[in-house]
Amino acid sequence: MENNWVKKQTDCSIHNVFNSLLDRMEKDVEQANSHNLPCGAFIFKKATDSENRAYKAAVYRQDESGAPRVQIFIVLDKENYIRVSYVDFDEFTGEGTQYELFKVQHQWNPKDLTCTLIMRNQVVKEWEVSYEALHDFFFYEEHPVLKRDNVEPATITQQDCLS
Repeated sequence: MENNWVKKQTDCSIHNVFNSLLDRMEKDVEQANSHNLPCGAFIFKKATDSENRAYKAAVYRQDESGAPRVQIFIVLDKENYIRVSYVDFDEFTGEGTQYELFKVQHQWNPKDLTCTLIMRNQVVKEWEVSYEALHDFFFYEEHPVLKRDNVEPATITQQDCLS
């Protein structure tokens, strides 16, 4: 069997890796919603560029008015990192406080023709990134990782996120 290294390396582009991760997260959101979790129904949205490539996505819960209340924000930044943040919106001002949870990078491995994800200096699988991003959001009203990791906040506006 011949290895198609060109296809494998092309599949390891940051845009392909990001889209694959978003597909995984969208399926996890669908599965969470099918189990009627106690923290409510979740909505998955992604934004695409002119070439139909995703560059950001959000998973969120809504308040009674339908506005996003809290969300997980996933962004492909200019440095080719996938950044995952937790955002908590103020229902009166529409501004949110953003806490970066972690970032992920991808790496092409020419020796064994594989593409790996690296999170917190460890090689991880796609499902582990989704789990780390969504688990606490699905099962807790407040995001416990914020307290555990002493994450520093950054203020953003609702326009920075998906609507």
